[in-house]
Amino acid sequence: GATFWYSRTRASGRLLPPDEQGEYASPVPIGEVRRWTMSLTGGYAHTFAFWEHGFLNLMLVPGIGAQQQQLRGADGTVVTSGWDLAGTGELRTGLGYVADTWFIGLTTFSFASTGNVAPDVRMGTGYGNLRLAAGWRLKGAGPFIPALGL
Repeated sequence: GATFWYSRTRASGRLLPPDEQGEYASPVPIGEVRRWTMSLTGGYAHTFAFWEHGFLNLMLVPGIGAQQQQLRGADGTVVTSGWDLAGTGELRTGLGYVADTWFIGLTTFSFASTGNVAPDVRMGTGYGNLRLAAGWRLKGAGPFIPALGL
């Protein structure tokens, strides 16, 4: 498969504290970071069933590709890196139980990528979420389902 990401992080002042500014190659105080990431991916997903109604789902998808980053200074200065090698990884997990009249599930998703901003500086981005879903099946809703076009 393939993964395409665009992300933008900005602050009203600086993203980096003044005492850490010297650790990075950017000549200006960073106020915004934009990243474009593209990668070819391949991985594996599997669902384990247990107790007749329970499930555990795991998915791991590593990738390799390219990224470009743009750093915007608080003073309006723009520093753009060229396209460079980047690594990506996606992880998804799910745990749930599906009974005859109710269901519950907890899922997580995370994405991480990293690559060079300058020859000696690497910057990474990570995203994640956690979702909880629970519900009851409505008895007697059968006649209404076709009326809704479902």
